[in-house]
Amino acid sequence: MALDNPTVVDTIGIEAATGKVVLTMFDTWTWDAPLPHLLALQDKLNAYFGFIESGQIYDAYPDAKERSLAIDVITRHPLHEDSIPLYDKALEVAQALKVELRSRCDPDLIIDLDDDGEEGKRKKGAGKGKGNSEDNPPGRANRR
Repeated sequence: MALDNPTVVDTIGIEAATGKVVLTMFDTWTWDAPLPHLLALQDKLNAYFGFIESGQIYDAYPDAKERSLAIDVITRHPLHEDSIPLYDKALEVAQALKVELRSRCDPDLIIDLDDDGEEGKRKKGAGKGKGNSEDNPPGRANRR
């Protein structure tokens, strides 16, 4: 699932209501083993922060220039109490980068695989993300 690919931005697009560029991360893991989950979440958040801080976001997604940025963390399972310190630190980093960090739980979140077995890149009904073309169709993250 999405946390298994820590260096990949799951989806990026412009939020219609705000005009913000939103990088979305999907977390479908359970909290049965909190430590590996926390480490994977930390790696993914650090990759997103690095993508923004390095300026790579502007090369990969030119629409991000002169727009506010947000990172959405969408989880299938409610946050574990052990994740609170990680999120507190992530909020500090996000504020320093002038990025809004948001999280929400969506118990219906699933990640579909596309024809190549690649993980889904966007949520049904969400704005089109980077790379949506005939040569590179997006995967799907849907609600059931």
